[in-house]
Amino acid sequence: MREENLKWQQLRFNPLVWVLALAAAGGFGVSGCAVKERPLSQKEIQEEARFYGGNANFTATRVVTVRWGTSVERKETALAFSDGNMREERAASADLPALVTIRRPDLDTIYVYWPGETNVLVEQAYRSTRAHEASANASITKKFDIGQETIDGHPCIKCKAVVQGRNKKIEWTMWEATDLNRFPVRAEFAAGNKATTVEFTNVRIGKPDPSLFEPPTGYMRLGRKFKNTDEALAYMVGGLLRSMSHGGKGK
Repeated sequence: MREENLKWQQLRFNPLVWVLALAAAGGFGVSGCAVKERPLSQKEIQEEARFYGGNANFTATRVVTVRWGTSVERKETALAFSDGNMREERAASADLPALVTIRRPDLDTIYVYWPGETNVLVEQAYRSTRAHEASANASITKKFDIGQETIDGHPCIKCKAVVQGRNKKIEWTMWEATDLNRFPVRAEFAAGNKATTVEFTNVRIGKPDPSLFEPPTGYMRLGRKFKNTDEALAYMVGGLLRSMSHGGKGK
């Protein structure tokens, strides 16, 4: 990681920055902006569920390994998916702290927080985020079975899937476990010089606990919705700088 990127990451995930910036901005109340609440349509839910073997309700642990050249990057995330609502809990690493993202399309909101690092809860508007735009423009356009294999003790149907993104198509190889309602316990694809492997363990098919999709209590909640966490951080650091330039009065 280049030096400037490392400095940005240290700034971005430094709890002191969040606390000082919030204090400088004078705190935040509950947003008065109107929320465009709309649950995902059944078509949208089914389209996303196709990436999970058609399962619209489950919990699992996802491990993504990306290889390019001699470099390897590995990320582990605990997932909960329920009819379009999604919770992703990323484990802490040497470079980044633990991160929880709760996606609630029915509330037009994405909640983001860093457990154990800061008591700040960031709210993003779901339907205007780049993440939503990217997922909305990715779909499986073709899928066909090519064989059978056993993966981690699960009898699987091996298949090929063509995923249409915004600008290109990528061919995935997937292994769908027949004892888990064809949930894909492994998927592999290549893009450019990067090879990606996605593995799922601890898969439980069925509706997750609804409390997993609720924001935590006891957190300082930002009173406006940001397009992304970078925008939220820039807003808060701007408040800190303004406060410093006005003698700490937060004007």
